[in-house]
Amino acid sequence: MPRPRRSDLPDGAFHVIAHAVACEALFYDDVDRKRYLGLLQQTVERYGWTVFTFVLMSNHVHLLVQATTDALSGALWWLHSRYARHFLDRHPPRRGHVFEGRPKTLPIKDDRYWLAVLRYIANNPVLAGVSSTPLAYRWSAHRAILGIAPSMPVIDSAEVLDWFGGERSRYEAFVAGTDPREHEDIRRWVEGARPGRPPLPEILVDDSVTSIRAAHLEWGYSLRAIAAALGCSHPTVASRLSGR
Repeated sequence: MPRPRRSDLPDGAFHVIAHAVACEALFYDDVDRKRYLGLLQQTVERYGWTVFTFVLMSNHVHLLVQATTDALSGALWWLHSRYARHFLDRHPPRRGHVFEGRPKTLPIKDDRYWLAVLRYIANNPVLAGVSSTPLAYRWSAHRAILGIAPSMPVIDSAEVLDWFGGERSRYEAFVAGTDPREHEDIRRWVEGARPGRPPLPEILVDDSVTSIRAAHLEWGYSLRAIAAALGCSHPTVASRLSGR
């Protein structure tokens, strides 16, 4: 039986990014990284997530996941509260928060955007200047998707490769290729608020997708802030942005 089209699913895919507080370290060593991935696997099992790809950087994490909107926040809280407990137990001089507030969650609005996020995450170590190629970086899903590293139960490599006719060489060529046009949207969202951004009422001239997109992707306002300004719920704004 063929897989359902992503546009037919009741909720959808999300690009998740979580930073350590004050740009401090989120992972000091491989023990920390393995603990995070173990908790991510438990999150998949508890909350029914599908993880397509990820990358663990020194002070932040990128995930591309399929999840229900209702389960997303609770699952991220479960995952990151347990990782924070592990981190503070292992590194006792550190006190206070480990993560910088709520993780950012961007609903994926179409298939092209899904592919752009997939490529962005694979290339993040190169963009950050910590690896010469995606293949040289150990702590992402890229090597496992290519079959160079052992398979990882936490990721659905088969679903990723379905986009490329099951051919790892086509996936590898896509990751190594030219940035899709959506790349700049993703980069601006990852970098957050731009200097001199206008107040939300000036951007949200109406409740159209164009206005919401500009506020969230171009100027870095959170979906919750946009929802509050429009007088509607956070899931409603996420649905409008993703075209559901």
